[in-house]
Amino acid sequence: MEVAQHNHESETEGSPTAPDAEAANTAWYVSCRWQSFDGEIRTALMRVGLLLLFYGIQLVHYLAFAERTEAEILFHRQVTFLVAGWLAVSLMVLVALRQSYFPETLKFLTCGLDVALLAVAAGLGSGPNSPLIPCFLLVIGTTSLRLSMRLVTFATALSILCYLCLVGAFDPSWFDADHHTPPVRQLVVITCMLAAGVIAGQIILMQRSLASDYARRLGASKDTSHPVADDNPPSQSASPRAPGALE
Repeated sequence: MEVAQHNHESETEGSPTAPDAEAANTAWYVSCRWQSFDGEIRTALMRVGLLLLFYGIQLVHYLAFAERTEAEILFHRQVTFLVAGWLAVSLMVLVALRQSYFPETLKFLTCGLDVALLAVAAGLGSGPNSPLIPCFLLVIGTTSLRLSMRLVTFATALSILCYLCLVGAFDPSWFDADHHTPPVRQLVVITCMLAAGVIAGQIILMQRSLASDYARRLGASKDTSHPVADDNPPSQSASPRAPGALE
C-alpha cells in the first residue's frame, strides 16, 4: 500500500496540474498574439516592398519594351490604379498596427484582400497564364508569420478558388477538349498551392514544441544537478560546428 501510494504521489508530482496547464495555455496564447502582431507588421512591410518592386518591373516593361498600343496603355493604367489602391490599404493597415489596433479578424481581411487583388491583377492580364500566378504562393507563405492555422487554411482555399475562377473566366468552353489553360498546368498550380499551405502549417505546428524544448533546456542549464537527456543535437559531420550555425 505504501509503495502504491508513493508511486501515485510521484506520478502526481511529475504530471502538470490543471491550474498549471491552464496557465501554460494562457501564456502560450499571449505569446502567440504578440508574435502574430509582429508577423502582421512584417507582412505589411513586405507587402509594400513587393508591390513597389513588382510595379517597378511593370513600369520598366511598359517604358522600355512594350508597344504603345491602346490595349497596352489601358492595361498599364488599370494596373497603376490597382497598385495605388493596394498601397493605400497597406499603409492604412500599417498605421492601424502602429496604433496597436489588431483585432483577430484583421489578418483574415488583409490576407483575403491580397488574394482577391492579386486575382484581379492577373485577370487584367492573361488570367490563369499570368506571370503573377506564382505570387499566390507568396501570400500563402506569409500566413506562417501570423501563427494561425485557420489563416493558412483560409489563404490556401481562397487562392485555389480564385485561380479556378480565373481558369473558368478565360476558358470559352469548360467541357470541351480545347482548354485555355492545360489541365496538367492547372493540377500543378493547385498542387503547389496545397503544398505551400502544408509547409506553412507545419512551420506553425513546430513553434510550440520548439518553445517548450528551449524552455526545458534553458531551465536545465541553470540547474546543473538535473541534466537534460539528449542534450547534444545529432551531428551530421565529424567536425564540430559553432552554436547556431546554419546548415
